[in-house]
Amino acid sequence: MTTRRTILAAALALSAFAVAPARAEDKPAEIRIGTQKGGLFPAVRQRHTVEDAFKPLGIEVKWIDFQFGPPLLEAINVGSVDFGFVGDTPPIFAQAGAAKIEYVAAVTSDGSKRSFCFSVIIATGEYLFSGARTDTAPADLSTYGTGTGSLTTTDTSYYKGDSEIASVRVSDSQSISYGVTADNPAFEQVMRLLKYVGNSTTLTSSDISQALDVASTALDATSTVQAKLSTAASQIETASTNQSDYQNFAKTLSTNLTSVDVAAVPAQLSTYQAQLTASYSAIAKIQCMNLANYLK
Repeated sequence: MTTRRTILAAALALSAFAVAPARAEDKPAEIRIGTQKGGLFPAVRQRHTVEDAFKPLGIEVKWIDFQFGPPLLEAINVGSVDFGFVGDTPPIFAQAGAAKIEYVAAVTSDGSKRSFCFSVIIATGEYLFSGARTDTAPADLSTYGTGTGSLTTTDTSYYKGDSEIASVRVSDSQSISYGVTADNPAFEQVMRLLKYVGNSTTLTSSDISQALDVASTALDATSTVQAKLSTAASQIETASTNQSDYQNFAKTLSTNLTSVDVAAVPAQLSTYQAQLTASYSAIAKIQCMNLANYLK
């Protein structure tokens, strides 16, 4: 069955070329696109590029505005949006939380296309998976077209970043590590497997068995990475909530302090002092009220 996402992905890919006739059956009546300020879609929206592509098919295009990337991805996850354009960090945390999203394409900050794998670049033009070397592409695959390598020997020769793991200080006493580098065992095992299988002319049953073992180990390692990112996302969200609560408390305290009637404070304090003195006097009299004193 043709879905909104498959139709939209095809239309975007073919929008610059001649679009082949499409069948009308099994098509959605509407495509819902999430967009933010800036990025690719505002220009596409203004030019009606997507609307023009779908108009011959009788499909309407609905644009839905979002302030940030995470809510947009959550809307895709729950099915209220079909397609969206966000930065690089929100999808990482969304995928760690098992969100139902699919990647169609990735672009750099200057709009040029790049493969999403490893070469993800955030809006500031920095690479995500290179550790502290954010100006360097994390992987050099120029040597991966030849040679099979080994299924049993770790090979991170493709990695051009360093060992620095990205972190963020969320409070005076807490820092949270959330970064992942392209030489992570999960990625390295996948790269090793792809190089071996892709460049081998023949594969024996023993080779296939070893390859399956590497694939299984890589899946386990990927699950570990996802769990780590999910935990980091939860910790950051908790820290953000705590900071928001403290900010609200500080605002309330500030409002209470600034709304005090300074002239009325001394009079109020004098009243409280008189009431306190009277209370102490009453307590002293009560303490003297016992049977021995009564019989005197």
